[in-house]
Amino acid sequence: MEKLKISALQFTNIVILFTIGSSILIIPSGVAEEARQDGWLAGIVGLAGGILVILLFNALQKQHPNLTLSESCEVILGKWVGKGVSFIFISFFFMLASTVMWDLVNFLTTHILIHTPIEVISILFISLIIYATRLGLETIVRCGEIFLPWVIGLFLVLILFALPEAKFSNVLPFLEEGLKPVFRGAILSMSIPYLQLIVFLMLYPAVQSVPKSGKSLLIGTLLGGIVLISITTSCLLVLGIDSTIIQSHPSYILGKKIRLGNFIQRIEVIVAIIWMLTIFFKLVILFYSSTLGFAQLLGVKDYRTLTFPLGIILTVLSLVIFPNSTYANEFAGTVWIPYSFTICVLLPFLLVIIGKMRRKKADNT
Repeated sequence: MEKLKISALQFTNIVILFTIGSSILIIPSGVAEEARQDGWLAGIVGLAGGILVILLFNALQKQHPNLTLSESCEVILGKWVGKGVSFIFISFFFMLASTVMWDLVNFLTTHILIHTPIEVISILFISLIIYATRLGLETIVRCGEIFLPWVIGLFLVLILFALPEAKFSNVLPFLEEGLKPVFRGAILSMSIPYLQLIVFLMLYPAVQSVPKSGKSLLIGTLLGGIVLISITTSCLLVLGIDSTIIQSHPSYILGKKIRLGNFIQRIEVIVAIIWMLTIFFKLVILFYSSTLGFAQLLGVKDYRTLTFPLGIILTVLSLVIFPNSTYANEFAGTVWIPYSFTICVLLPFLLVIIGKMRRKKADNT
């Protein structure tokens, strides 16, 4: 890993940006489809579940605080089994990066750059991701420090302007169909984005104060989760249930609905700016972690050597991973949930248990 140290605050900033990421556009419709008018409650329950998962990640990190996730796997499971499990984690990060890239291209070609070839958008954006990754983690987190206040400020403007359009009857009656739909929505909310925060186990050793890194991840998750709950609630209050469900990007449509007098209208550009900024950081963190993980797996001294070949593979994968939006939504609602729970909950849990057993055995001998 690079010989550098980032502060706990910088780490928190980057976690917030990652948590908001692509979720700000896709989570409201998915949660509303499962929990309908109780989507806001599903978001809260999902955040609570996400916090529990973060505690699991922190328990795994405490076993080997100065090692990345891939290095920890080899220490806990042995060299070859550890490399195999490490490959599963890194493949998950890389696969997630390709789906996020697909989300970005789908959004741009649907709402903004309608006639631009998707290949052009993918190549340009991934070139930017490669460039940022080659500059290193320190540059990435410093950019996060600059852009986070803009993201939060624009988000507050969006919510403030949405309030006059809110209709509280849209979220009534409360718990009409019981708790089951709420839990279904909460599970979806956990899988996107809270489980994905496992990628930060690759960055823990870079934090100056390793004991504070777990707390930073927890705070960043909580603040990012509050943003997602707020945007989901705003979509339900302003757009209503059915409109939130049928829109592939309801928070963008929310910006179009906002009117303040005759001089402030259609502020969807705010949503677009928030999303472009946050998805950039989400993609660059995923790509950086994937590249670093593959470098450690293959014994490559400088991860930058792998940025161009992996960038080309990512470009191709992001173009072919989903044929259309319907397929992507079906994948997110069925395959992605068990897949992400297996990688991000079951495997870390087993690693914690095996690590404790090995440590106990070592202490006894």
